[in-house]
Amino acid sequence: MTKKNLLFNILLFNLFLLITLYTKNWWLTPLILFYLGWILYEYGWKSLVSILFIILLCFSINNSNNKEINHKLSHKAKIVKIYSSSIVVNEDGQNYYLMGIKENYIVGDEISFNAMYKENDEISSFDVFYKSTKSNGLAYANNIKVISHNKNLRNNTYNLLLEDNSTYSDFALAMLYKTKTDGNATLLDNINKLGIPHLFVLSGFHITIFYLFIEKLCGGVIVNKKIVDTISFGSILFFLYLVYFPPTGIRALLTMVIIKIGNLSKIDSLSLTGIIFFILNPFLMIGNSMILSFSITAMIYESSSKKGNRNKRILNKVTISSSAFFLSIPTILTWNPSVNLFSPILSIILTPIISISYIICILILPFHYLWGLFSTYFYLLNIIISLLLFMYFPLSIGIISPFMQIYLVSITFLYIIKQKENNLILLNTFFILSLIFIII
Repeated sequence: MTKKNLLFNILLFNLFLLITLYTKNWWLTPLILFYLGWILYEYGWKSLVSILFIILLCFSINNSNNKEINHKLSHKAKIVKIYSSSIVVNEDGQNYYLMGIKENYIVGDEISFNAMYKENDEISSFDVFYKSTKSNGLAYANNIKVISHNKNLRNNTYNLLLEDNSTYSDFALAMLYKTKTDGNATLLDNINKLGIPHLFVLSGFHITIFYLFIEKLCGGVIVNKKIVDTISFGSILFFLYLVYFPPTGIRALLTMVIIKIGNLSKIDSLSLTGIIFFILNPFLMIGNSMILSFSITAMIYESSSKKGNRNKRILNKVTISSSAFFLSIPTILTWNPSVNLFSPILSIILTPIISISYIICILILPFHYLWGLFSTYFYLLNIIISLLLFMYFPLSIGIISPFMQIYLVSITFLYIIKQKENNLILLNTFFILSLIFIII
């Protein structure tokens, strides 16, 4: 790494330190100390001051609201986050995680329910996700009743999607909200089988295309560049508001803003965004969606700078798509014990199609009357995904731990960056890895 990547190394060191302390793998201490020594040698004492400041600030922020767990049976709380089969509620200023939720609820709704909260003491990928919600306890809830609805623009939009029977709503709920319904359950299952869930994570690439589209649209009628930028970023903020500010979307927007107004490289801008996230919520940074978002974005930033003739550019795109898949494998293996052998090819085929679909999803989300009109497009996309199931060739590897996930993502990322100018070497490596998976 060059000196310009100070922020990247500081972020990576803090992540490794967090993983070491969380998993209690003390045999990694020499590696951590060696890494710290290398950073000090490369960047000087300012790097140590920065690391200590980040650790202290992170500890202060994330331990300021700790309260004793609520041991009552009957509860009234407000929903603050929704997932496919769970929700996070806020009761008396403290978050609690409710599992086994079969109905679809809406953020802001006030509910009553019975539950006995308990702490989670299991080190696993679920526990990493659970800690990222900043919940003080978790439970299976029953007798859930909605006391009052919180009606506003985004809640109404989300509720309309839940009530709508169009193919667009099935895709929008899966792609933008990560909500599983009876309508998109088969779609989500097919996505996981094909090994392309990383394509269905809202990324900086999608946000950037949306920004450029709005910028181009406004630039045709507005001369003032500042006004155009304001409208473009405002449009992104409005969209993120509609989808309840997903962390990956915030990451994309914040990185774009830092690149736009700062004097930093793309990698340093992304790393600064990561440091901000780490301070505010360290376990969010080692959650699956953020690992996919940060690692794949960093890989694209480092790899997309290559130039050449048309054939070279095509080969670059193939290599980037394949690299994105192999970067995603360790994360997929934290919840799915197998990978699809043909996922790299499917990633290459579907990346441009899914990217276009994301932009369509974003653009027409506020306009309910257009959902049915574009449902034909998403119906055809659903057919394409279903037809591609003939390329489903699962290779069983097994569930891995969050620590192994971080380790494998890191070495894969570093290898891809090291060989970023050698497309053929990377593609040969990926081919050999696929053969090894088959043999295993």
